[in-house]
Amino acid sequence: MAKKFGKVLFGTALIGAAAAAAAYFYYQKKDKESISLNDEEQDDESEPERNYTSLGDAVEDAAEDLKEKAEDAAEDLKDAAKGAADAVKEEFTPLADSVKEAAEDVVENVEEFFTEEDDK
Repeated sequence: MAKKFGKVLFGTALIGAAAAAAAYFYYQKKDKESISLNDEEQDDESEPERNYTSLGDAVEDAAEDLKEKAEDAAEDLKDAAKGAADAVKEEFTPLADSVKEAAEDVVENVEEFFTEEDDK
């Protein structure tokens, strides 16, 4: 029974594939005919000539504007970075001084510790 069902299923798949191939070739042929008819119709009609204008001036003006904006943005970014660096410097200068004082205290304490041992 399973063999018979398999054969029927295989036959149905074959018939479906054949029908799909036939439809594909039919529509391809139909599209080629319609394209060739459209080409002939377009050849008969007179198309107005197209005038192309140069975009050189407009593009150059836009490029100049973009260049100016980029330079302004770069200057603003440079000023902001300098301000941030100054703020960081203001915050870390007292911290650096504190660390320096702590290091000097440690050096003094270590020296005192070793001089006390030498005295004994």
